[in-house]
Amino acid sequence: MGIFMCKNRTLLGALSFSIILAGLIFLTPASAPGADPQASPAEILALDNAQKTFEKGDFDNAILQLKDFLSKYPNSLKADQAYFILGESQVNQHHLPEAREAYKQIIDQFHSSSYYPQAYSRLANITYDLGDLDQAKRLFEDLLEEAAEPQKQVELYDKLIDIGIRKEAWNGAIDDLLERGKLLTGGADQENSKNKVIELVQTKLSKKNLWDLIEKYPQSFPGDFAYVRLVSVYETEKDTFHLEKTIKHFLEAFPRNGNGEVFKIKIGTINDLAKKHKINIGVVVPSLQKASEVVDQVVNGVNLALWDYQKTAHDESVGLIFKELGSQSEKNRPEVESFIKEFSPKAIIGPLFSKEFESMAGLADSYSIPFMTPTATHPGITLKSKFLFRNALTNGTQAREIADYAVAQGHLKRFVILYPKNSYGEEASKAFFDEVIRLGGEVIFMDSYPPETTDFSPQIKQLIKVDLTKYGVEGEIAEEKDYKHKVKREYTPGFDSVFLPGEGEKGGLIPSQLAFYDIQGVVLLGTNGWNSTDFLRAGGKYVEGGVFVDGFFIGSTAPLAAEFVSRYRKTFQSDPSIFSAQSYDAMQMILQSVKGGASTGSQIKSAILEIKSFDGVSGTTRFRPDGEAEKKVFILQIKNGRFTQVNQP
Repeated sequence: MGIFMCKNRTLLGALSFSIILAGLIFLTPASAPGADPQASPAEILALDNAQKTFEKGDFDNAILQLKDFLSKYPNSLKADQAYFILGESQVNQHHLPEAREAYKQIIDQFHSSSYYPQAYSRLANITYDLGDLDQAKRLFEDLLEEAAEPQKQVELYDKLIDIGIRKEAWNGAIDDLLERGKLLTGGADQENSKNKVIELVQTKLSKKNLWDLIEKYPQSFPGDFAYVRLVSVYETEKDTFHLEKTIKHFLEAFPRNGNGEVFKIKIGTINDLAKKHKINIGVVVPSLQKASEVVDQVVNGVNLALWDYQKTAHDESVGLIFKELGSQSEKNRPEVESFIKEFSPKAIIGPLFSKEFESMAGLADSYSIPFMTPTATHPGITLKSKFLFRNALTNGTQAREIADYAVAQGHLKRFVILYPKNSYGEEASKAFFDEVIRLGGEVIFMDSYPPETTDFSPQIKQLIKVDLTKYGVEGEIAEEKDYKHKVKREYTPGFDSVFLPGEGEKGGLIPSQLAFYDIQGVVLLGTNGWNSTDFLRAGGKYVEGGVFVDGFFIGSTAPLAAEFVSRYRKTFQSDPSIFSAQSYDAMQMILQSVKGGASTGSQIKSAILEIKSFDGVSGTTRFRPDGEAEKKVFILQIKNGRFTQVNQP
């Protein structure tokens, strides 16, 4: 039985929150029941003697007597009383771990004992004093659930608040402070609780903590103070995108707040300062909520690149100006044109989606402004203008790179392709097929599967059938492998590798099913859809040794990438993604052009095309005349259930 039996019990008023480390505790008949008619005279005498020894303050001898009692009478009906006195004796001798064990015996064995409430309270406090804060928190929460008196609830909240602060669980501590404040009747006490909340908001909470607080209290205290703090943080960081967005959200949530007018002035100041920059780089992103995570990663990447540039080049003449696009695509082009006329950006990063990016071709040509997307992946989106560039890892690039690695470095010759029947799978599989053939390899089988399926046996059975007509070998009947009364023959595949451009959990299911049909000892190849814990979890031991490509690896040992990851985490309290990395590099290439003397859109475009080999955090990059990036990607392998880097891109 566990120690959390407190729930749904009535603890009455017997909660005690002071561990007695000195002085005596006298057990009165009310707290220690009188002699039980079923207890033997020897039991009664032994326990009475131990209690008298305890009451005299001779705790060492009381401990000895009580242990002797429990040893002689382990099933005594007065054992709960003995354990309680033993716990009190251990406490007074500062033997807290031993006292905790004594109280736990009552909690575990004597659920109906009159000592249960006091033992539970003592256990919670001792656990707290011993520094086991997680366990203490659970115990105090149990006690709080049962506590009826406001004063006792306040005392319990005090403990929970302290635990939250000690564990730096700031949002939890704030929640407990707010609940505690509701129980207070004095104005001064309530004000003190509120001031403590404000202090934590202003001094302890990270940006993520602050946004979590706003999500929980969107239009009430302390959500307003969280907004104000975020405005201060973003202003200090010079993160104008999140600064302006935060102010707008604040004005919607708290239209009558006294900070409103000041914040409106700040928005005007952002635009005024942007117009004073010698060179503005525009960033165009969607305002869609579903894209907010990617938008944050892109914005963080370009911001970090600019801040690094300003720090190393000591140049404040270059700035960023942001534009959010709405959901009505027909308005995007005129809105971007107005943005260009107002702020005169010399280059623009974005849009992020392929369709919106491709629609900017006319503006790029008309205003001679290079647009560079760090995320869009559809084929051919740079072909409509010489001012369109893509610094993003495409599905085709991934497939060609992994095929090149497999043939040139892995010395693999015969391949199988199993791909999801969607645009992603079709593009990747075709590019892989074409590259294998170009390099002199052979694709002996290629088939698709519905993206939603979890059963790949039809494709695998057909693969084996085709392979047996070419290079596969069928052996003797495997007697021990009798699946649903169907005899199964051993099968040895005649190919070297299987290309699986699947994603996440679904993609991870295929390798185990291949193994089920004796397709083992072949090299599994993939794309960046493998780069997830879902894939590892689903694939388990069957994906061990598999090789795939990605445009960024957060665990890279390459100095540039490792330093970027460290700075990103320190600045944004989160991990960078491939979108963060590609946006960082896109901005760095534009800034490199500016540093080299480019000051117009045409000059920046020419400088970008002249880049022979840009060493970035997302690998080595150069651009073809059509604006497509040629990138050396990260080759990654699964070893011991973890992703490891094979090459240095």
